[in-house]
Amino acid sequence: MNVRLTIFAAIAVAAFLPAAATVGAQDPRFDVVSVRPNVDPEAPPRIDYRAVRAGRVTIQAMSLRTIMQFVYPEFSRFHQVQGGPSWVHRDRFNVEATFAAGSVPPVDPMTMQVPSSLLSMLRSMLADRFKLKLRTETREVPIYALVAARKDGQLGPNLKRSAIDCTKVEPMPSEKCGMNTDRATGLMTATGLGLDELANWLELMVRLERGGFEARPEDTRPVQNMTGLSGPFDFTYDQRRSRGPDAPSIFTVIQESYGLRLEPRSMKAEILVIEYVEHPSPN
Repeated sequence: MNVRLTIFAAIAVAAFLPAAATVGAQDPRFDVVSVRPNVDPEAPPRIDYRAVRAGRVTIQAMSLRTIMQFVYPEFSRFHQVQGGPSWVHRDRFNVEATFAAGSVPPVDPMTMQVPSSLLSMLRSMLADRFKLKLRTETREVPIYALVAARKDGQLGPNLKRSAIDCTKVEPMPSEKCGMNTDRATGLMTATGLGLDELANWLELMVRLERGGFEARPEDTRPVQNMTGLSGPFDFTYDQRRSRGPDAPSIFTVIQESYGLRLEPRSMKAEILVIEYVEHPSPN
């Protein structure tokens, strides 16, 4: 999976599991687990659920923090996992875990929602191999509020009202719905999405600009849509503008292209706090 798509999935997935973030003694376990440091700097971070039917899950080149965002999908946004030593978000790991074939329901290929039983096994694996102990807290966290950049509320040239409403899950209004990138030109086109989805995408872009998976927690902020604008929109982004030493900041692109800006603010958020963790010994 593309790195950008992987991070976006981590932001967008929400399975709404129970709030308790502890691992109990009766939780199911994998039969065999291998955890090793990733030694390939070019390997893209990903979790591969394709072999769940055959009894296998593969995690490639992911930090513990990012794995936690998948394993605890209700804490999937970057700011919602805090605490722990610096290696938690710096070091990347490869994990191979096996279990009895057919003992876990498959991952839904359309929604990518992971069965609660498999998430429980992954959480147990983190507790066993990383000695991970967690608690939940409500904290005041810094955010970026997505707001109108102009007093008259006029939008930029690359953000327009859409004739297609893709916020309706079923039936899908059009095959054009969602985000699509032309590989030849690098032009990303989003069709029929709300500004909450734009905010999620901008959160990803800011994070990528600040270091992606290696970004420090203090250098990233969640983006909240506070424009007051409703309804579906179309927007575009030329990825070629993000490359090279003279590429404009995403903050500049937001104002020029969309007529919006990111304003530093704060809000209360439920977060997952790492109380204790150990670097796993490879096997």
